[in-house]
Amino acid sequence: MASTNYTITADSTPVYKDWPWSSAWDCAEWIKFRSALGTKYTNEEADYLWSKFWLDGVSVVGGGTGKAVGSGYITDSVPLSCRSFDENFKAFLDQNPNLKVAVFSGISGLIAKPISLVGTVIDGAGNIIGNTVQGASNASATLKWLIPTALIIAVVIAVIYFGKKAHIFNA
Repeated sequence: MASTNYTITADSTPVYKDWPWSSAWDCAEWIKFRSALGTKYTNEEADYLWSKFWLDGVSVVGGGTGKAVGSGYITDSVPLSCRSFDENFKAFLDQNPNLKVAVFSGISGLIAKPISLVGTVIDGAGNIIGNTVQGASNASATLKWLIPTALIIAVVIAVIYFGKKAHIFNA
């Protein structure tokens, strides 16, 4: 998932994925961005700014604000797969616990934590199945819209089912 070579400074604004057509910052660029922020701001300020920009690109359903271009109530515009499949990004988060909290926030973080752990175990075991990570990355991209859609469908079905049981609907 390589992207364009961006010049990243403490004054940069992240380039979000206005999916599916645009290029955007990848895992390495988000790491560079935190480093650049650290040259201008205190660690606390840099962590806050980085987290704010990250969460702006995470959907509202996923626990973010959904304010960034390409993000919204259901769609994400940051590379969520970084937290599960990019070893450098995972090591970066391990060194920055404040950022880790932001990256694993919300419902999508609850799903990504076990996936990240499984990815680490597989990698530690000597990359037992090399293509699994690529398949999981593709699955992660699909899950970012599939899970909220499935939840909405489940709620609608539950409303109809219990509505009929309570004789609210006559069908």
